[in-house]
Amino acid sequence: MQDETSKAAFDAGVTRFVAWYLAQNPVGATELGMHAYDNRLAETSEEGIATARGVFAAYGAGLAAYDPAGDTAWEIDLRLMQGLAGAHLRQYDAQDLPHRSPDYYGAEALFGPYSLLMKDFAPLPERLRNLTGRLADVPRVLADAERNLGVCPRLWVDIAIEATDGGLTLFEGLIPALAGAVRADDPILAARIEAANRKAVAAVQRYGAFLRETLLPRAGGSFAVGEATWNAMVREEHQLDGDAAAIEALGWELIRETEDALAAEAGAICAREGRAACAWQDLLSAVRADHPTVDELVPAYQAAMEASRAFVIAHDLVTLPADEHLHLMETPPMARPLYPFAAYVQPGPFEGRQLGLFWVTTVPAGLPAATTESLLRGHPRVKIPIMAVHEGYPGHHVQLTRANAVNSLPRKLGGRLANLLVEGWAFYCEELMEAEGFLSDPRGRLMRLAEQLWRACRIVLDVGLHCRGMGFDAAVALLVETARLEPPNARAEVQRYSQSPTQPMSYLLGKREILRLAADYRAREVAAGRAFALKPFHDALLGCGSLPPRLLRLALGL
Repeated sequence: MQDETSKAAFDAGVTRFVAWYLAQNPVGATELGMHAYDNRLAETSEEGIATARGVFAAYGAGLAAYDPAGDTAWEIDLRLMQGLAGAHLRQYDAQDLPHRSPDYYGAEALFGPYSLLMKDFAPLPERLRNLTGRLADVPRVLADAERNLGVCPRLWVDIAIEATDGGLTLFEGLIPALAGAVRADDPILAARIEAANRKAVAAVQRYGAFLRETLLPRAGGSFAVGEATWNAMVREEHQLDGDAAAIEALGWELIRETEDALAAEAGAICAREGRAACAWQDLLSAVRADHPTVDELVPAYQAAMEASRAFVIAHDLVTLPADEHLHLMETPPMARPLYPFAAYVQPGPFEGRQLGLFWVTTVPAGLPAATTESLLRGHPRVKIPIMAVHEGYPGHHVQLTRANAVNSLPRKLGGRLANLLVEGWAFYCEELMEAEGFLSDPRGRLMRLAEQLWRACRIVLDVGLHCRGMGFDAAVALLVETARLEPPNARAEVQRYSQSPTQPMSYLLGKREILRLAADYRAREVAAGRAFALKPFHDALLGCGSLPPRLLRLALGL
């Protein structure tokens, strides 16, 4: 008889849990590349929420019975599943997102249909047939939102209103256009899409009114998770030893160190140009004033992305996956409130074709000239190659497509626990590509250090917003006054931080962890009489999949 605590029993339990997880999270399943549930949205009733919470709690409790007993691969998988179950349970209990976050429902109803249209993972008619099912579910999900949401933080309601207004353009513009495009070949499908979409539009409009007229007037309470929960997330999800106090102190130390480096770099630039000493803030302002026009913005990112990929191949910095593709597109309207510059959307780990998306947040037409200029200053010419490195090659796209190839169900699901690696790797790549000569403009180092200052501010803001009672305006002011972000971009950043505790700290802390791993890997190679080279280290690191740094150490034997 099979031992109920054996590795085989654990693996069978993971398989059952993942099958349930995908079925109860159909939009997430689409993103992961599993398409059996593309025709529906999640169960969002109070009963469905309670059932899901119970499954996460029971599964997490049951994992305590397993003991890997020196089996490193099993230990990694077990700790990932424990972290995943705990993270989801926190969303129900400590954070209470089903009753406090409009985005819990808005993301499902607005992004769920759109997720079928972002990538060509199946013929368009097949995706459109599934789209009718998701459109038909939009009224149900948003009606559940009206029933379930109680008193929500004011900032989250404001974000939801902006996202809902943006998402409405999808239902009123793109979906009718797609229905029109297939009408000649399949008039029945076109009619079904239009009928379901009319009801979805009405539901989204009703939800927007609910947000403004009901939820906003009664909004209250804090979006902060609190220090105890924040520390638990750091300890159990990121698997770091530090707490809020230690991490906050490190953040301020990194701010001071980076400001000193910026001052030194500004002095070097001015000396090379034969100018008197000048402040880095003034140099940075001049750098940001040199940006593409609105029409030039997307082509500039495309050119930089192609150049960075060619450089990585020519300099043999890391092995690229055999079947990777990266498509650049404008950030969809419902995501713009949270991504003021650009973002990467990874291919699903179960997807056959590894197609990543690079979103560029363009500047809408018709804005006042001053607002347009302020938004474009977030895309200076010298920053665009840095963004291409960070989001594409050899950054997020390379790391995440490599991770998708790892043959482990827990590692395919556990990426949400690996922000320190995911964000740290992309940030590490900026300095790597500078050292290797791709980012060669002297102003680029100034910009990279300014970006590092922004990431150091994120550490302080992460703790401040969620553990210290810092308000939205104070957080925006820190980004504007210290990191020199433009005010509209700073506001969008803080909106995102309010909904993603412990994620903002991940960039610079993650980079530090990767540099520590590199140093320890180098020391081991030298001690063994082997030469250290970047590509073998990078390939070994990325070959482990998306793991917290502590589990990376286990996987690499460090």
